[in-house]
Amino acid sequence: MSEMAHTGSPSRERLSNREQLLDVVEHLGHLLPSQGPITTFVHHNTLHGLQHLPFDEALVAAEGFFGATGYLPVEVSRAQYRAGRITDADLDAVMADPPKPDQRKVIGTVGGTTVTDRGIRRLHLLYGVNPIDPYMLRFLISERDATRRLMGDVSAKARSLALGKATSELRDSIDRVGRDLTLGDWLGRILGLDIASAISAVAAEDLAAGSTPRRSVTELLEALGVPATRRGGYLELVDLGLAKAPGPDRNHVRRVWLAAEARFVDRLARRHLDLPGNLGAIERQMLIDPEAYAVVSLWAACLAGFDVFDPLSPTDPRSLGSRDPDASIDRLAELFATIQSGGGPALRLDPEERADIENAVQRVLDELRTRVEVDPAEAQDAMLREAASAGWFALHDFDGGSYSRTGLDALVALASLMPNSEVPGVARRIVMKDPLRALHAEANATLEADLSRLGRDLTHADLLARLTGIDSTALVNRYMIRVCAGFLDLGQAAWRMPDRTLGFFGAWRASVDHDATLAISGLRGWPSNVADLPEDPAETLLLQLDRLGVGSDHRHAYLGRILATLPGWAGMMNWLGNNPGYPPQKVRPTDLVQYLAVRLTIEAEVVSQRFRQAIGVESAHVGALSQRLRATPIEFYVRRELHRGLLPNILSQAARDLERSGGHGDEWLNLAVQAWTWSRQPDALARLTVADKVWRLFRVAQLAGWSAEEVRKLSSSTRDRILATLDTYPETAHRTVWLAAFERHYREEILGALATNRAKGRWQVRDRRPKAQVVFCIDEREESMHRAVDELDADYETFGAGGFFNMAMDFSSLDDHGATPLCPAGLIPTNRVKEMPRDDKASIALAEERRNRRLWLETAENTYWELKRNAVSGLFLTQLVGLFQSVPLSSRVLAPRNWGELKERLENLLIPSPETQLTVDATRFAGLGFSLTEQTDRIETQLRNIGLTHDFARLVVFVGHGSSSVNNPHESAHDCGACGGKHGAPNARAFAAVANRSAVREELAHRGIDIPDDTYFVGGVHNTASDRNTFFDTQDIPKAHRDEWRALHRDLDEARALSARERCTRFYSAPKTSSLKRAVRHVEQRSRDLSQVRPEWGHCTNAVAVVGRRALTQGLFLDRRTFVISYDPNIDPDGSIVQRILLAMGPVGAGINLEYYFSTVDNRVFGCDTKVPHNVTGLLGVMEGAASDLRTGLPKQMVELHEPMRLLLIVEASVEVLGQIYSSQPAIAELLDNEWVHLVAVAPTDGHFELFVPGQGFVAWEGEPSKLPVV
Repeated sequence: MSEMAHTGSPSRERLSNREQLLDVVEHLGHLLPSQGPITTFVHHNTLHGLQHLPFDEALVAAEGFFGATGYLPVEVSRAQYRAGRITDADLDAVMADPPKPDQRKVIGTVGGTTVTDRGIRRLHLLYGVNPIDPYMLRFLISERDATRRLMGDVSAKARSLALGKATSELRDSIDRVGRDLTLGDWLGRILGLDIASAISAVAAEDLAAGSTPRRSVTELLEALGVPATRRGGYLELVDLGLAKAPGPDRNHVRRVWLAAEARFVDRLARRHLDLPGNLGAIERQMLIDPEAYAVVSLWAACLAGFDVFDPLSPTDPRSLGSRDPDASIDRLAELFATIQSGGGPALRLDPEERADIENAVQRVLDELRTRVEVDPAEAQDAMLREAASAGWFALHDFDGGSYSRTGLDALVALASLMPNSEVPGVARRIVMKDPLRALHAEANATLEADLSRLGRDLTHADLLARLTGIDSTALVNRYMIRVCAGFLDLGQAAWRMPDRTLGFFGAWRASVDHDATLAISGLRGWPSNVADLPEDPAETLLLQLDRLGVGSDHRHAYLGRILATLPGWAGMMNWLGNNPGYPPQKVRPTDLVQYLAVRLTIEAEVVSQRFRQAIGVESAHVGALSQRLRATPIEFYVRRELHRGLLPNILSQAARDLERSGGHGDEWLNLAVQAWTWSRQPDALARLTVADKVWRLFRVAQLAGWSAEEVRKLSSSTRDRILATLDTYPETAHRTVWLAAFERHYREEILGALATNRAKGRWQVRDRRPKAQVVFCIDEREESMHRAVDELDADYETFGAGGFFNMAMDFSSLDDHGATPLCPAGLIPTNRVKEMPRDDKASIALAEERRNRRLWLETAENTYWELKRNAVSGLFLTQLVGLFQSVPLSSRVLAPRNWGELKERLENLLIPSPETQLTVDATRFAGLGFSLTEQTDRIETQLRNIGLTHDFARLVVFVGHGSSSVNNPHESAHDCGACGGKHGAPNARAFAAVANRSAVREELAHRGIDIPDDTYFVGGVHNTASDRNTFFDTQDIPKAHRDEWRALHRDLDEARALSARERCTRFYSAPKTSSLKRAVRHVEQRSRDLSQVRPEWGHCTNAVAVVGRRALTQGLFLDRRTFVISYDPNIDPDGSIVQRILLAMGPVGAGINLEYYFSTVDNRVFGCDTKVPHNVTGLLGVMEGAASDLRTGLPKQMVELHEPMRLLLIVEASVEVLGQIYSSQPAIAELLDNEWVHLVAVAPTDGHFELFVPGQGFVAWEGEPSKLPVV
């Protein structure tokens, strides 16, 4: 039996384990995408499984699970700020609410100005004050002149302040030359170099060597540019600098000093400033270009603040000679050669430690010398001779501040030989600084940190990648993609997985003996192990978790990491398991447990073999791996550093060679020592400090307009507090502020516009009979249709209602074989409606002929489909019909609109279209439609929802919507969300048919809704892609209404043209003229264009939902960003209607809004990225190329214009009514309390606004009406 074998019946403990495991899997399923097959795309909250958490906390949890980001990049938000889409007032409001006292702490004073915690945070928020990668710092300095020019994002105010201070400081400092500064002193302050000490040292050497400069003191002073009026004072400063210099000739000493100074100043000025070393020349250029002086001196001041030198400076800080900061390879080679020759890394000692060694060892040597002098025979004592030798090496193996390995070993040996001396105590202190000790400590700490996570949130595949660089996850992913696609295929694949009726796990087990996929990648023998697995997938999953050593307490985190590798396919398996009524699921069942059983079995096999090959461990169990790695922590350290990309190239190749050969302990140790020592070289440490602390202080100073002198005067505590403030406010915390500020800005614009429009919109009260009434879906794309209709005739009244129009049903069209639910997600229709030919003989005969012709057409299409996807017949088919196929193909590409019209005409010619009816009346159609009571209930509820209970127009039109495009797998994502991602035409048609029934009207009259006899309802659909309107059963419109209908139809046609023209402003390729005809032609062509990846923008830019009378928004241009949901609070005193609306339409609006939000902020993870590489797989979704995760969410081309923000829900109702709904409806309270949706109440009496604030309740809006342009 293999290690995967399973025997015996499950114990009670095993059953308990199984139940716990199923609970874990069920919970994890809530975190996965819940998108079903793509033909039934329903918008939903991408993070529905985290909706119980506050919005910000949910995004943090999602980032940990998916590795995604839940906010726009801060750079985008800063661009919005610069563009005025976020203002200082917005930031002030959101940063002060809730108040944070720590943001008002005083950090210190700079230049007389108080610096506060809040001010530093504000700078960080607006500009980003972050550590920088050392390589990026090199780029900025060398290519962007970052240490000579202010950064491009420095504000005009800060720039003016900094340059003004710099000019003043420049003049003041130059005035000090000759009084209390030499030119070397002055230049040294600017460049951050100790030029004075270097001059003194060189001058002393020249004096000692007896050299004599050619130029006189006067000539040298002139060369330095010292004004004649200051030369006396200047020479006094020189005398002070050489007070101890040898030689009686003071003039000679001055010449030597000045000559050395002239050489240094000229070289350094030319090297750093591109100027000669002359005070006058430097002053003139600096005053012409004060920015260079300001930035150069500021950089030096920031470096001095942290007592570090500039690792990228062209000058060596010690010798002041020229150096190449990029010549690191040679220095590394020298360093590693020194380590190898010295037997290991040297110790770095401070002067006191060196003195302790020297004193202790010298006393031992003196003692030994005394003993020999007293008794010469002791000179032959072996121990004494060994101690003397060790002492000599211990005393003489210093190299400046370094102590060699030989010296350390000698010191330790001496300590053991002379236990009663001071040496053991000194040796113990020095050994604590041994780099090898620190290396071992770091290696063990890193190893234990990883092992503590292994089997929890660190998978075995993760550890394998860290140790070997082998991406076993990619191998397993490729395999799982193949088997999932083969099992789930809905008819696209020519070859499918056999035995699918056994379920996913069963079919997979039956197929592994014939599967050579993994064998090609080197995995052998695993199919035989699968035969020993339990038939129950849950038991198999438990077995694999035990095999890998994953404890019961860690299954959630571990399996979460596993699922996050292919969330799309895992989510589809989970969706199918949760939808047992889905037809394919009934015959080939699967679920998330089966998926995990297969996935973890394969993963366990792969990682076990790879670990065995890489490090020789026989089992991938956590315990076995831990035991093996703890035995070789140094090897682990080198492997991890290598595969993290942290080793220099000179060591990386050596590490890879060791991996291939296996290597022994000394080789790994030698490499680890070199790597560890390299990472702690002064240059490397300085680069880290400069790229972190120095750079951030430099950025803050520029952004705040501080000068170099002000930075020099900063106390160390003030500097530390500034950096600590930045540390406690990382950019991850900025994102919530930016989002809240952006949302506030838009909210203020909307509420300001609504306040300005207060009492101006038409139909505040319906005091007359409208000319016509048109009911559109609440969809924000129909907002432009509302405006267009309103503009065409002031006597038209429009409404917004959920596009299923309260007619939830399973619908079958004339040609459908099955039924499609047309209702919001979550509702289960209890009524079925079919489209049937009308009762006249002509329609019945045409329907029969249509059925027969379609049957022949379907047979031909299916035959052609099977032939072209067959490997053999497809080759011949291409030769036979390829030429003929080029005609429709070229037509679709070159003239998509004309080809589409031609195709429609041909289809209508070949396939007759009889006049049809819907089976809405159950009394006429047995088992279909609605009873009279159901019909009345649905019509009454819908009419009361929108406030249409009196003064009906003669024509009332209900317009559903849908979208049609070609070569667009995401077409259903453009359809009606209230209809479950389908066209709303049947719902509108059914509503009109029922509302026109006299029996229904009689019942409605008994309920207080009196529809006049001359009122006629018409159903229609608006195609949001082509902007084409289609109306149904218009032949039944009474003759008395025909003229009015023709006029209304013309106006609706013009309205759709106006909508098309408005849409064209957002299409790059659309005509920018005012021609309605050209606009209509363009959108119709887009909807039929084979190559068009943006047939329409869908719900892109949605931001607001307004629930209330149309008068609230009528007359405002809302830019197709608003869900218009009609509701009249005057007929709803108890709030039952608005509660019904919010419960039905709230999830639809919030789902659309949040789907677009998340697909925008991280389109790669939450969306499905660009459409360009998408291929339909299995007719159930898309993936990239030939093999990838099943891509869920929205493609990039649907969200490019979207501005992600949470839905602003504006409801015209009293706070008392809304408060009651909030208290009684947990689903609504969850959305509001956790800030997934923002709520604003509009008082029905006077129109004032109140904002809902979680934890506080409703708070009065304090904004002002906006000044709006009038068109």
